[in-house]
Amino acid sequence: MSTRSNTTLDSASAAKLRELAQLSIDSRDGFDYAAERIEDDSPAIAQKFRTFSDERAKFAEQLGGLLRSSGEDAQEDGSWAASIHRTWMNIRDMLAEKPDIYAVVAEAERGEDVIKQAYEDAARDLQGNLLSLVNEHFASIRATHDAVRDLRDSLKK
Repeated sequence: MSTRSNTTLDSASAAKLRELAQLSIDSRDGFDYAAERIEDDSPAIAQKFRTFSDERAKFAEQLGGLLRSSGEDAQEDGSWAASIHRTWMNIRDMLAEKPDIYAVVAEAERGEDVIKQAYEDAARDLQGNLLSLVNEHFASIRATHDAVRDLRDSLKK
């Protein structure tokens, strides 16, 4: 789907797209961080997380492209809150002998709950081409959420 538009976004739509772009960047960074934490102990899961991260980077770029083409500012970096959360996870992991793969995957699933909810909310508020793009992203986000949830549940056993 093309992300270029010559239309001007209303302020509410621009705010929704900015929020989704921010969450996509946070999700990208979170998956990258999780992959780094478990690389040595679970390279297969780390590779899945890197694939999810790449997809979220693409989503952030598409949303940013829409914002910029409409004369709006686009998110370039992740949020401060997500950065603080990753720092806390890093401190917790440093106190353990080795990363708890279940805990890392559970945190990834919790993050997926946040982005999934934001996309559900945005889908109720947007229309036209914006809604089409959000729904396209949302389908993938739901699938990723479910895959991470199932992975978390399989590790619990």
